[in-house]
Amino acid sequence: KPQYSFLTTEQHRSFVIESIATSQRSVALASDQLRSTGMDLTIQNLIVERYQTSNPHFNTFESRIYWGRQWESSSHEDEEIIQGQKLLDNLRKRCKYEIKHNYNWERRPRVGFFPVSTKGPMGTHAKFLIQDNLRTLVTSLNLFGGKSEEFDAIDATELGIVIDCGRLAHVFQGEMDLMMGARYIDRYPRKFETYIHLFQSVFYTALADEGGSCTLEELMERFFTRIFDTQQINDIWQQYMTRTGKENSLQTALKVLKDMEPTIIVEDMVDEMRRIPLKTIHTSVKNGADVYNFTELSVSHRVETLVSIRDRFEIQ
Repeated sequence: KPQYSFLTTEQHRSFVIESIATSQRSVALASDQLRSTGMDLTIQNLIVERYQTSNPHFNTFESRIYWGRQWESSSHEDEEIIQGQKLLDNLRKRCKYEIKHNYNWERRPRVGFFPVSTKGPMGTHAKFLIQDNLRTLVTSLNLFGGKSEEFDAIDATELGIVIDCGRLAHVFQGEMDLMMGARYIDRYPRKFETYIHLFQSVFYTALADEGGSCTLEELMERFFTRIFDTQQINDIWQQYMTRTGKENSLQTALKVLKDMEPTIIVEDMVDEMRRIPLKTIHTSVKNGADVYNFTELSVSHRVETLVSIRDRFEIQ
């Protein structure tokens, strides 16, 4: 089971600072408002520093910012929205400056700051922080709103829960990216990790909807139902298929699934629950061999501990 702990109101600030400062590969931040009193220079500088050579993983670091309850098409006459957009623009420019001057572009051909171009607001009321796709803070506190009266009120108490679970972090970030759509992710990537990450999130959510265990047939059916029944996700899928020159949706989906093998396992229910590598199933379908009956294959999550997750993270 995922390990968790709680944060009181006054513990949030130090936790956010520590999480960003110690992040190595990625950080995702969500708040329904973006003000300079919340997303202050301390926070901004910590994010920018992640793209500098002092971070061992500066060449692959990614940051994501989701903010604003209003949609981008809403009226922008609100001064808080205008100031939030300027703040985001300024932070993006600072991070892109570091990317331009420090990155090895042969190894890193795409931007590492999201949203790539849109300024927001993004129609989200969510408030969370995700560190390195491993640790998630979900909270009732407007992390980057920063209104002093919210903290001065006697009854203004907020609660946060910190959860160490790679799957949960993956789903949170992936679902937010899916909600944002193509305007949020890199529209013209030379590599396709972002797309793969989104589709893996659909698989994780599909398996969760099935109670954490189901047949491979049921998992694929739920996956494709969501892909093709949700216009925005369908557009991303078709975009990916076109740009990669792929034609077989089943082969493509199985290729996405096989890359999740460290956390997803498949067992043959007929053959005494013999474990079958997802790579083997993908290769079989790719070669046109009708070897496996998807209704007889059980799919479930690998039982993980915080130690095993961190060990895998360090190996990567």
